[in-house]
Amino acid sequence: MDSKIYNITEDFLKMIPRKDSACKNLNYLIVMPKQAELQFQYIFPTGMGIVTSALKAGGRNVSTLNLTYKKNPHDELKAAILKNNIDVVMTGGLSGQFALLKDIIDTAKSINPYIITAVGGGIITAEPDIAMRALENADYGMVGEGEITINELAYTLETEGDPRNVPGVIVKGRSEFIPRAEIMNLDCIPFPDYDGFNYAESFLQGYSRTTIKKETGAVIITSRSCPYNCTFCFHSSGKRYRRRSLDKVFLELDMLKERFPLDYVQIADELFGNDIEYVREFARRIKPYGIKYLINTRLDRISDELLGILSDSGCEEILFGIEHVCDTVLESMQKKTKASIIEPTLRKCLKYGIRPIGNIIFGDVAETEDTMEEALEWWRYNHHLGSITTTYLIVFPGSSIYKKARERGIINDPVQFLKDGCPLVNMTSMDDSQWQTMKNRVAFYRILYEDKPDIDIRQIKKSLGEIAEKYDSCVWPATNDSIRFFREMSDRFYKRTTFINIDTDSQMLRDIDCRKQVFSPEIIEEKSIQVVVCPRRAFVEDIRKICFEKYPSVWCVVDIGDLSTGIWRGYIPLEKREDSIV
Repeated sequence: MDSKIYNITEDFLKMIPRKDSACKNLNYLIVMPKQAELQFQYIFPTGMGIVTSALKAGGRNVSTLNLTYKKNPHDELKAAILKNNIDVVMTGGLSGQFALLKDIIDTAKSINPYIITAVGGGIITAEPDIAMRALENADYGMVGEGEITINELAYTLETEGDPRNVPGVIVKGRSEFIPRAEIMNLDCIPFPDYDGFNYAESFLQGYSRTTIKKETGAVIITSRSCPYNCTFCFHSSGKRYRRRSLDKVFLELDMLKERFPLDYVQIADELFGNDIEYVREFARRIKPYGIKYLINTRLDRISDELLGILSDSGCEEILFGIEHVCDTVLESMQKKTKASIIEPTLRKCLKYGIRPIGNIIFGDVAETEDTMEEALEWWRYNHHLGSITTTYLIVFPGSSIYKKARERGIINDPVQFLKDGCPLVNMTSMDDSQWQTMKNRVAFYRILYEDKPDIDIRQIKKSLGEIAEKYDSCVWPATNDSIRFFREMSDRFYKRTTFINIDTDSQMLRDIDCRKQVFSPEIIEEKSIQVVVCPRRAFVEDIRKICFEKYPSVWCVVDIGDLSTGIWRGYIPLEKREDSIV
């Protein structure tokens, strides 16, 4: 697909080798893995978009394919390779996307074993040698920032040079590579290739929401990396924090506003609130757009002055790294914050009309039954102070806790660990039995108390029993938590229902304690499923729309709140109800 690349600067062109008369003609295909299960979860991966623009800026013949919008991604990939006579297939992503990335390069090699394959992104940068061995069919890996590396690799392939000499490139079968320096001038690099990856389609299909808000939006990266070293985090873009100028940020915003129907922007900058003068100038410039926006910052950066500036200029949400409510765990995570500031900061944001967003992460090495119980109770009664969710600590390659897991022998085979999708492992102070019990409690809290701190559990059990007895049902989306929840809540329902996830290899299904078969949504039609139970209220609207448009056998889509009050029965068409439960 033809596309226009914005912000191709002379400074950038001087940094890369461009295609010239000495180069062979190679056809490149850059494949964006499927990014989302449901529409509102989709966030366009701007990093891959920028790297693609960089390769196109070098004058090369580049095709692109975004698998997110495709009903049959495997077939679409094969067709794109054959139609465009592709010589080189490139893709990239994070460690949790291993299965998606491997499927892309395996598919390419199945069509033509001589096709060249290359992978970039956090999966390679975190542990280059391990990732290359796990991927097996990747010929080259690109370590770190890819804008220059991808062009130098392409030029080397086109001139039949030695890729081992390209900084930032690891070659299949080798563990050594030459490091590449970080790009210090972020203003010089191109804007993302929005056209090539059909970004406009995300607005047409409703994939363009940036948070759980309904507005259509986009993400603008305004900086790279972070100077902090939280134990669970890994900075794939380098160690030094760098920031784009506001001139470039607003040039990109102008381009986005001109070409797409967005009314919301997420500003991707780990430390947006660090420099009050930068924030003040940003606010002055964005206010005339009349656009709403979200920022990221730290809890300890919040002040009345900052919130006043943000609120006045259109900021509606702030994403915080809350992570936990116990000081012992925060200290172990190296968060450099105190639990005492969490609740006052959230309330202060709400006072200014700004919704705080954040996570509580369970599973740090300092985690105990007591710290988990304290955090769960805090969440139960305070998560309404914005959008505060709970999750588990995933030991991702590259993070310091991953290194500790390897040192302690918890991860004995790092290649297999990556192939398994980085499943949950017990890094806590608890034994495995205690950890399993506490994960069950997290599942119960997350599902039961999403909307309010108290709910009728007995009525839920009764409703599940009735559904199991009278109707063909499914649970969608299935996750580790929902599988645990329904297993404990109603054995009869658990055994009879079908568990569904669009991504059957989802990161949220990788727990050795949850070995229930999970199906893709097509099983709804095959089994003529009548009742869909959604364990998360935030997902109900999207799932209901999909079911009523695609699966005529579905009579109703209900959530836990419906089950707890018994009103789910009223959603069943009168002529479809069983007399015994009307």
